[in-house]
Amino acid sequence: MGKEQKIIICLGGEGECIEAINVNHKCITSKGWRVSRDGRLTLDDVKKVGPVVIADSDYLPFATECADEVQLNGVPVGDHTTYLGKAYSPSEIKRIAKFGLKSVTGSSAVYLIQVNSQISPKL
Repeated sequence: MGKEQKIIICLGGEGECIEAINVNHKCITSKGWRVSRDGRLTLDDVKKVGPVVIADSDYLPFATECADEVQLNGVPVGDHTTYLGKAYSPSEIKRIAKFGLKSVTGSSAVYLIQVNSQISPKL
């Protein structure tokens, strides 16, 4: 019997984690877009590393409680808008995370998910 595959969703992913489904705003489909870490790779390059999903941050096109791990790759979380678009909705992040998932990793903080509570930064 084979090992069960872990579902990793990387919001703002640009191919850094080869096991992850990379999710980004539609801005990455713009002609001339390059990854932020070095400015060399294109969207086609990122697609060679792994799947890329273009999604609105208010609705992530994944089943409820499907993700074993959710990575926040420097993306904003909340109900505000940035130059790249709307921040990712905490309720959507919580919805796609498997029941009992303890944390969502991020570039500057670890977001704790507790049953029936908001996602809040760990201090």
